[in-house]
This record gives sequence, C-alpha cells and structure tokens, in this order.
Amino acid sequence: MGEGFTKGSIRSEIIDIISENVDVPVAEIKPDSHLVNDLGVESMTFLTIIIGIEDRFDITIDDDQHGELTTVNAITDFVAGQLGV
Repeated sequence: MGEGFTKGSIRSEIIDIISENVDVPVAEIKPDSHLVNDLGVESMTFLTIIIGIEDRFDITIDDDQHGELTTVNAITDFVAGQLGV
C-alpha cells in the first residue's frame, strides 16, 4: 500500500503540502512544528492541508481524527500508519 514511501519521504511531502498552504518556507517547517501555534494554520487552511494529504497519499482522514493531527510529526505518523510504512 505504501510502496515507495519512507517515513522521511512522507514527512517531506507533508511539509511541502503545508508550505503550499501557509506563508511559511519549507526550511522553517520542522518535524515538531505545531500547525496552529507555530505555523498559524487556521481552520479552513487546516482542512485544505488535510485534503491535500488525502489526495497525495490516497487515504481518508476522518473528521474525528483531525484533533490528533496537531504537528508535522503527528501527521507523518498517522499517514505512515495508514500506508503501513
């Protein structure tokens, strides 16, 4: 299912998706960056990021899981788990 992906490549893709949706350069987005507190992500932007992640990795992230996805690492771990990486 997660063929070709490593945890590092997943994290890199997630950082790219976040950077495309917020006014923060890729180099400033760290694995422990908190989406709201560090990157200023607002609710509509968060949903756009989630949709981008779902599309990129061909997964579904249920609404009730959104609260757990607060940092780059948390999102990476979630996606890696979904992909079996």
